[in-house]
Amino acid sequence: MSQRGFTLVELMVVVALIALLMVWGIPAYSTWNSRQNVEGEIGRLYSDLQFARMTAYSNKNLTGIYWGGGTNLTQYSIETNTNTDATSIDDPAVTKPLGATVSTGKFPITATQNQKSVSFDGRGLLYTGDTNDPATQVTFYITPNYGAGTNCVAVSLTSIVSGKWDGTNCNP
Repeated sequence: MSQRGFTLVELMVVVALIALLMVWGIPAYSTWNSRQNVEGEIGRLYSDLQFARMTAYSNKNLTGIYWGGGTNLTQYSIETNTNTDATSIDDPAVTKPLGATVSTGKFPITATQNQKSVSFDGRGLLYTGDTNDPATQVTFYITPNYGAGTNCVAVSLTSIVSGKWDGTNCNP
């Protein structure tokens, strides 16, 4: 009489192999997911800064991102000044948001300058005439980076570049 099926030992070996794969796979997935989230947050900030710059250039109005102050961004919004002789995007009386407020999720973004905003003038250049936000360069970064290839955005007078934060600089 022939019996078909698996023995208990064979089933236990399969269960042990599945358990080993899960022990190795879950931490790797968690690290991969964190790395993707860091790159996604920086990518969104980079896109929003480029959008603000191009909007400022095309509308000839002061436009930028506003986060309210400090060096930690937990949320920000893209703002444009409706006044043609504007000197700031920090005044809600003369600014209007361009879209919804963006939350940075569980990876807060750090700015190298203690400002309320970064704005661009009608020529698409970084605006430094605001007495509250006069920096000629601002770098945004996320730490820890979880091995992300891109975890910072540097805004200078004439350019916006993304790269890898080394502790002091954003290297493209």
